[in-house]
Amino acid sequence: CRNVIFLGDVFETPTLPSNYFINLYRELNYLTNIKGNNFYSIAGNHDIYNEREESIDRTTLGLCHETGIIHLIKPNNPVNIDGYNFYTSFVNFNKCKENLLQLADPEKYGSNHFLLLVNV
Repeated sequence: CRNVIFLGDVFETPTLPSNYFINLYRELNYLTNIKGNNFYSIAGNHDIYNEREESIDRTTLGLCHETGIIHLIKPNNPVNIDGYNFYTSFVNFNKCKENLLQLADPEKYGSNHFLLLVNV
């Protein structure tokens, strides 16, 4: 079994045309059910609307989660993968950049990112 973790921005926009989703579903479903892979993701700012986590249910990534082809790692809801607990937290660099500049450069990476925290 292989575990694949997408670190946000799985898609360039929150929603994809249905024909793209159908192709994606077929491929990931095959890789999951036939090949034994598991797919996990945190939501990036391109995966949701207006940087609002609660919009995930209206997005392609939310649909992937609901159909079981990608498991979402949501804030305050850790996922255990091979003995490691994975947590996520939405970070707005404009509000707390002084504490986070050591983690990422907002000039280089943009103003908002999700962090994936691993508890070993």
